[in-house]
Amino acid sequence: IRFDVNRLHLSYETFVDVVLPSGTKTREPGPPISGHVPASCGAQGDFAYALNAAYLGDALAALTCETVRLEFSDDKGPMKVTPDDRSGFTVIMPVRM
Repeated sequence: IRFDVNRLHLSYETFVDVVLPSGTKTREPGPPISGHVPASCGAQGDFAYALNAAYLGDALAALTCETVRLEFSDDKGPMKVTPDDRSGFTVIMPVRM
């Protein structure tokens, strides 16, 4: 995830499970996915945060609202995902790059 003043940029790599003719299972890189959404950010300047995209996807898929709040203090601490109605929250830990 990368933030700038007016956008949230999301990009991640995908993987595909493949079964070879010998029966061996392997994982191969799939197509990368990227996009951006409008966002407002209280921080100054650009900011990057590395995480397992599946966890963020799971957290967002469980919500029924259109607006969420992503809160964190730096790139090494947890991110808190809160729906706009503040009915609960999810904590996601970063990964090291």
